[in-house]
Amino acid sequence: MDTIIAFFVGGLLGFFVATLLYKKPKSLDIIETENNLKSVSSKPIFKNEEYAESAKIEAYEDIAEFKSRKIKSNYLQPRKDLDDKTHFFYGKKVVVTGVFDDFYDRNILVKKLWEVGADVDSGVSKNTKILIIGNSPGPKKMDLAVEFGVTVISQENLSEYFEDYEDFIEP
Repeated sequence: MDTIIAFFVGGLLGFFVATLLYKKPKSLDIIETENNLKSVSSKPIFKNEEYAESAKIEAYEDIAEFKSRKIKSNYLQPRKDLDDKTHFFYGKKVVVTGVFDDFYDRNILVKKLWEVGADVDSGVSKNTKILIIGNSPGPKKMDLAVEFGVTVISQENLSEYFEDYEDFIEP
C-alpha cells in the first residue's frame, strides 16, 4: 500500500513540477500574406539572421503550396451550358486529392475537369463518384472513398480520359 501511495504522490509531484516549468513557445504574431509574404512581425526568435531569412522563405513556400492545392471556388459549380455531354466525367461528382506530378497547381486539372462537365467538389461524400489521386493523397479522403465505394483514378491513368492530356499538362 505504501508503494502505491508513493507512486501516486510522485506522479502528482512530477505533474506539478512539469506544469511550473512548461513555457509556451514564442510564436510569430502574424504572417501577413496577400500575393506575397510581406512581412513577419514578431520579437526576434532566431539569433542567426541567415536562419531567420531561411525560415521566412520556407514559410512563404508553405503558404504558396497550400494556395496551389486549394480549389478555386468558381470550379465548384458544375457547368450546365455544355453541348457535348458524352465525356466520361460529365455530370459526375469528382474530388481531387494529393500532389500531381504533371500539375504544379491542381487548379489546372480541376479546370479541365470542369470544362468537360465534371461536378468538382473538395470533399468526399456519399454523392462522390470519382476520386482522382496524386502523390500523398489525403488519408481521410481515401478512407471515405473506400467506405462509399467511390471509383479511384490515379494520376498515372488520368491521360486515358482526355484525348488532349498532353496539351494541358505542365512541360
